[in-house]
Amino acid sequence: MREALLALHLLGAALWLGPLLAIAVVTGLGRRSEKLDTIAFAYRAAYTTNLLLVVPGYLLTVISGLFLLYETHQRLLDPASGELFVMQVIGLAAFAISVALADRWLLRLRQLAMWNAQNGVVNPGFRALQPLYAVVASVVGIGLIAAVVLGAVHA
Repeated sequence: MREALLALHLLGAALWLGPLLAIAVVTGLGRRSEKLDTIAFAYRAAYTTNLLLVVPGYLLTVISGLFLLYETHQRLLDPASGELFVMQVIGLAAFAISVALADRWLLRLRQLAMWNAQNGVVNPGFRALQPLYAVVASVVGIGLIAAVVLGAVHA
């Protein structure tokens, strides 16, 4: 059972991190374009990718992680567990940031990018939100990479 849960946990992490990196590339390329339709397409693709891959990935990661704790008789957020504690803190923080900020901001950027394309001008809210989203998504991505590295060391 532990091996199956671990496989699900790793699959979830891959579904979370991989598409998150792809979203960074797509939105970065979209930002460099002068064409508002291209920018809108990039943010629609990013939001769809987030909804179809990233969200199921982080849900699978968190849920399977909780089941792994139960299966291995570990406690959640137990400082005595060393690397496991750090992985839990990073993973839960990345999950909270994703749900509370990144997902909502990406939806808003998609909406604003589509508005920009329809109206032929760039909404100031779009320009203001782009760097905030980039920073938050980068923090989540760096945290996930750190958690994966710790997981490899812990295993």
